[in-house]
Amino acid sequence: MSDEIRRPVREIFANALELKDHREREGYLAQACGQDSQLRQQVESLLSAHQEAGAFLQPTVVVQPKELIGEGPGTVVGRYTLRSAMPSSMPTRRGSSTATSNPRTCW
Repeated sequence: MSDEIRRPVREIFANALELKDHREREGYLAQACGQDSQLRQQVESLLSAHQEAGAFLQPTVVVQPKELIGEGPGTVVGRYTLRSAMPSSMPTRRGSSTATSNPRTCW
């Protein structure tokens, strides 16, 4: 499908999305698509897919783990005691100098 053909579909779809009232949307589609049933079918297909997707494509709120579980220095997690928060920019490596000899304590 060429860009010349897709452009009206995208424009009508975007405008129709802004109309929340079903009757307004139907009136707009009738006016915008006119007698072009293929155009109307393409726009309605996009509207249906958009509705089915729901909030799937919407931005989500990111919750930091500390806010989610409230763990911090001194918290016991299983057999480990958290000693300090690790900066998110700090690289982690197995066998690094951040490991301690006490297996019950972790950074």
